Amino acid sequence: DPDHRITIAKAGIIAVCYCESWPKDREACTREEEWQLVGKFLVSGPIGIQEWTLDRGMIQSLSVTGYDLKDTNVIRILEEGENCDEIGYPRVATFVNWCSAESEGVCIPHGPVNNATMVFDLPGQLWRWNSTDPPSYIDELRPATDSKGGTFMEFKTVPLIRETDRIHIDPESIVPRADHWVRQRDLARIIKGQDIGHVARELQNADRRVRINMDLDPFPVLDFYPPNQGRWYR
Repeated sequence: DPDHRITIAKAGIIAVCYCESWPKDREACTREEEWQLVGKFLVSGPIGIQEWTLDRGMIQSLSVTGYDLKDTNVIRILEEGENCDEIGYPRVATFVNWCSAESEGVCIPHGPVNNATMVFDLPGQLWRWNSTDPPSYIDELRPATDSKGGTFMEFKTVPLIRETDRIHIDPESIVPRADHWVRQRDLARIIKGQDIGHVARELQNADRRVRINMDLDPFPVLDFYPPNQGRWYR
C-alpha cells in the first residue's frame, strides 16, 4: 500500500519480517515462531553517533562513517542551537571557511563558492592530496641513519598524514639524478613508490617528519622542480 509509509531513523542493514494474524488467533504475532524473515535491505546514511574535536584557525577534515555513502551527498555545519530539520538548506555556520574553487591548489574544492554546501569527501580526494594552507610539500628526502632504516620525508608545514598511510611522490616534482636514463627511470619509480606507495611507518618532529619504507644505497641526488616541488598524494 503506497499510503503506508515508513520512516527509518537510522542507517544500516534493515530486516523485514512478516507475521500473519488470523481472526481466530489474534495473538499469533506475539509468538516468536510465527514470524518469518522476508528480506533485508540497506538504508544509506551516516551512522549518526560520531563526534569530532577540531582546532580553530587550522585546516581540518571530517571522516564521516556510514552506509552506502556517495560523492553526491552533502554535509552542513550549523551554528550552536540550530537544528537540521528547522534550518533551510543554504544555511551554514558563519565561522566555517570551506574549501572552494577559489582555493584551488591549496585545498580540494568540494562545494560552491558561496559556501552553501560541502560535498562529502567520499572518493577520498581531499584526503588523497595534501590539503593544508599553505600546501604541505615535501621539503627534503634523506636516508634515515638510525637502526630502523628507511627514508625520512621532511615537511616545513605539518601534513595531513597518518601512520600506515601509503604515500606516492609526484615523479614530476622530485627527480633523481643518474648517469643513465634507465637508471634515472628506475630510481624515479622507486622514489614515487612504484604502484603501491610508501608506507608511513613513523611520524616524528610534531608530524613534520615521516619515516617511509625506502632504502637506497647510495642515496641519489634529488632535484625539486617548481611549481609543486615535493608534491605527494595518497
